[in-house]
Amino acid sequence: MNRAELYIGMVAITLLPSRLPDGAFRFQFTNTQSSTFTVLSSADLNLPLGQWSVAGKTTESAPGLYQYIDPAAAAGGARFYSVRSP
Repeated sequence: MNRAELYIGMVAITLLPSRLPDGAFRFQFTNTQSSTFTVLSSADLNLPLGQWSVAGKTTESAPGLYQYIDPAAAAGGARFYSVRSP
């Protein structure tokens, strides 16, 4: 499984990206349980964050484990994601 680590200050957040059998893209990460996160996406990484599209909300698949599934990723092309809390 692929994995990426993002460091914010001294805290490491482990991202677990994967491609699902139907071509959708999923990423998972851990955080405080019962939190709310919104996913933004863009095909252009250089676009200002304020111009990215709201892709949806994450779901908490287990306490403190969040995931987002992008079925549109099956169509191909580069896509970038940002996660914000509320």
